[in-house]
Amino acid sequence: MLVAELVENGLSLNKALRLVDLSKSSYFYRSKKASYEEKLVRRIKKLALENPAYGYRRLWFLIQKEGFEVSLKKFYRLYRKLGLSLCLRKKRGWRRTPRTEEAFPIEVAREPSKRWSEVDPIFWTGQPPN
Repeated sequence: MLVAELVENGLSLNKALRLVDLSKSSYFYRSKKASYEEKLVRRIKKLALENPAYGYRRLWFLIQKEGFEVSLKKFYRLYRKLGLSLCLRKKRGWRRTPRTEEAFPIEVAREPSKRWSEVDPIFWTGQPPN
């Protein structure tokens, strides 16, 4: 910072602050927000380690119950910054078997106006075609 450099070069603190046009209280001010955020981050990490299956909304709810005042958007930003996001689950459902030509043979149209995609009823009964 410029004031610190001026003081190192032999200028008094008051003169350096006057030169930069900065008040003494502003120079020595330490934000309370930073310490509050540090406490919040430590608590988020601890809760996330204790409950690895919890997502950010449930953790936010627990933080709210403990008395921390933080919006959901800010909480989500901190949560992502800490790298705590859960892995997305794979969707579970029916697994399709690969379709082969043997399983669904393409029928040839045997007469006019017959759809080519229509499956022969003999195929479904298990009897060999003529």
